[in-house]
Amino acid sequence: MKVHSLLPQRDTLLQRARLANVAFTHHRLADFGVRISRDRLQGADTLSLGDPGNDRPWPVLHFLETTPP
Repeated sequence: MKVHSLLPQRDTLLQRARLANVAFTHHRLADFGVRISRDRLQGADTLSLGDPGNDRPWPVLHFLETTPP
């Protein structure tokens, strides 16, 4: 596909890409919610983004303090 044929569709393509990113984020956060509920974790937590530069491209959920079940 040629670039000049994609230019008229640019706004639509950008909107679809943003919606796909939101859907992916929602799905990943729901997965974290399931894990937190399943393991009965409570307390302060931090969700860190992935860092491909440090060989860790996946997000990490850190619990700063937890209450045992």
